[in-house]
Amino acid sequence: MLECHPCALTRESPRYPDGERDVSTAIVFSLFGMRRSLSVFICAPAAAFLLLRLPQACIPLDGDSSWQELLQFDWNQRARCGVETMFTYGPGGFLLGTSIVSAVEGARDRYFAAIAWAVVVAMALFGVVGRMPTARWRAAYVAAALLTSPIAMTSDAFLLNACLGILTLFRLTAADRPPATSRLGPLDLTLLLLTCLVFAATGWTKFTHLVQGVALIGVVTGVLLLQRRLRIVGLVLATFVLAMLGTWLALGQRLGDLPAYLRGSWEIANGYQAAQGRRGPDQDLIVAEFLVCGHLLLAGWAVWAARTLPRLGAAAIGMVTLFFAWKSAFVRHDEGHAMIFYGVAALSPFLLLAAAGRVPSWPFRVLALAMVLVGIGENVYVRERIGIGFANVPASIAHNLALLPVGAFDRHVAEMLASERLPRSLPETRARVGKETIDLIGLEQGYLFENGLEISHRPVFQSYSVFTPYLQRLNGAFYAGAEAPRYVLAQVKPIDEHFPLAEDSTAWKVLLDRYYPVGAEKGLLLLERQSQPSTQAATLAVERSATMGEWVDVPPVEGWYELSIQVAQTMRGKIAAFAFRPGEIFLEVRRGDATSRFEIAPRMVEESFLLDPLIESEADLLAGYVGEPLPRVTAFRVVPSTDVEATHFEPEYGLRLLHRQPPAAADAQSAAHARSFLMSLRFPTFSLVPERVEPPRQANAYGNGDDQWVLTHAPCRLYFTWPGGRHVLAAEFRIDPGAYEHAGDGAFFRVSAGEAGARRVVFERQLDPFRRPEDRGAQPLRLELALQPGETLVLETDPGAQGNSSFDWTCWRRVRLDPR
Repeated sequence: MLECHPCALTRESPRYPDGERDVSTAIVFSLFGMRRSLSVFICAPAAAFLLLRLPQACIPLDGDSSWQELLQFDWNQRARCGVETMFTYGPGGFLLGTSIVSAVEGARDRYFAAIAWAVVVAMALFGVVGRMPTARWRAAYVAAALLTSPIAMTSDAFLLNACLGILTLFRLTAADRPPATSRLGPLDLTLLLLTCLVFAATGWTKFTHLVQGVALIGVVTGVLLLQRRLRIVGLVLATFVLAMLGTWLALGQRLGDLPAYLRGSWEIANGYQAAQGRRGPDQDLIVAEFLVCGHLLLAGWAVWAARTLPRLGAAAIGMVTLFFAWKSAFVRHDEGHAMIFYGVAALSPFLLLAAAGRVPSWPFRVLALAMVLVGIGENVYVRERIGIGFANVPASIAHNLALLPVGAFDRHVAEMLASERLPRSLPETRARVGKETIDLIGLEQGYLFENGLEISHRPVFQSYSVFTPYLQRLNGAFYAGAEAPRYVLAQVKPIDEHFPLAEDSTAWKVLLDRYYPVGAEKGLLLLERQSQPSTQAATLAVERSATMGEWVDVPPVEGWYELSIQVAQTMRGKIAAFAFRPGEIFLEVRRGDATSRFEIAPRMVEESFLLDPLIESEADLLAGYVGEPLPRVTAFRVVPSTDVEATHFEPEYGLRLLHRQPPAAADAQSAAHARSFLMSLRFPTFSLVPERVEPPRQANAYGNGDDQWVLTHAPCRLYFTWPGGRHVLAAEFRIDPGAYEHAGDGAFFRVSAGEAGARRVVFERQLDPFRRPEDRGAQPLRLELALQPGETLVLETDPGAQGNSSFDWTCWRRVRLDPR
């Protein structure tokens, strides 16, 4: 059991242990109000070890891991935040906000930051123990803190700030300190400085914690102002500002860049809610609402029981922290974010008890314990649901034990990165780019790292995070400026069913004007910067207002169209956005007889984006570059998600249609090369690429890696030119498994050779997977042929004998010529 000094209501700061001589020990225990005891020496280090998260070494490719790689890259490059790099995470993001390392350089920095972080969090969590009202509550708190430590996610940063805020508030408002004096003891000053440094460290890691830190400092100074401790207020504010500036400089940043960083961070926070808002499981939200209501009741009791301004301030710190955790968890509601709230909710009832300083009556005791148990239980349940529950804790502990010696960690990083080989090598791109600079527009910059390319990325380096016009113009200016990379890998990969080129819209427009395709590999399009822009500036074609749900026609003229939309929130929408998240709106577009629906974010679409033609893939993008026909948008409309969410927006919105010219090739040879790249994109596993397809847009690639197929819904023809001589035509064909349970009449696969009118069939087979199980799965084709140079070869698919093309999802892959 931890032994702590009792704190009377009239005295907000515990006395130092009698006879304390050793300064370092005095700081550890007097700072946090704990006596020296065996339990402290056991529990606090145990919690620190359970909180330890040593990073893994790997080079992944997915979006979430790619931004972590870029944070390490920027750390090693000492990139200027706000100018050269701008993201949800700040200059300390690599040290405290990542879980992987992808390079040897900087790995030790991350290692030592992980250890320091675990120690500081454990000290703060156990510092609050002395503020619990009784020994039983102290024991319950210690048990809950130890239980949640190994499964804490980013909730530990919220709790760390809250605990330090409460401890600092109590020490600075001690009842025995005259209100007019500014005289603070060494331990008071040490705690104040530590708190401000931690607020700076978490704040420069993530903007959410910067706002939380400012809010908590506001609570502390507000209480001090009400107590008329004006000199201490000045000391607190000066210490906080100096800690923020000093930490900013210590992280290798420039003071002159701070305004740009704060502006960019505010823009990201401002646009995040609408652009990243997602609904999650209702059951998670119901439990969270119960916890919020329980906290409000417990906070009401704590306010009634507090009786003093400092204790009211401490209760406010607990509830402010819970609000920040609520917003972080449920604006984008998925399992990973939801655990932030549950982790905070599991311990925040104890913070309210510490604020009140009294044992609650039995209904509130039951309520507090119920919230703790529900918070822990829901956290465990959600983690188990995604496969990272308590069963993973032993492996995590073993990982930390094995890598705790710094030499072992160094060897782990070196060995893992040396052995890391991913199937995303881009040899053609490497040969073309060489040592020139390159960026990837999209979100999977792991391609760049795996291939050892010379990275020069735009400031907001993942396209889905370019939430507002300010951020869009920041990226657009980078691509248009003198420091732009010579090459860009283009990836059309919006998240959350966003309108494709609305993400990072200004950057896309600059790429269409100033870059041209020079290669295609593994589904990515390689663009090279041209000496002069290829198109003229867009001109205004239509400017008007429209109502939600009204179809707006796109004028049928030559050229392309950009669209910008100005949607205003109602007061109800603003309140919903502040307390929870804003409503969703969608953009529906008509193309011929088809209608497509995409999610849009109001701030993101204020800047114009390419509407027509609708570019949905890298192949569409390349087709636009080379002037191939694309389905045109004939009309569009903006609609809210539901009738309830319709009240979040004004019924009328403004729109602007701008007319622009499509991109043009510098010369005929460049255009011819680009057309060959287009076929490579549409047929990713084919080494023998068709010259044309009939009907023209009937062939579409799907799948990933080795399981990529080209769907050619029957009837369809792929036309090839034979190189001459005798070769083995090899391929695989099938009907897609999604059609197996549907009663069609099968489909024919044929290979024909010769010119039109004299074409002969050299192979034919009917697949009918509904009736014949042996026709399911990939079917091999190996056909030895001796044709004349330039002779036409056709891969055909046709409906079955009854001519029924329903579910004739015929597919080809790995079409090639093998030696005899």
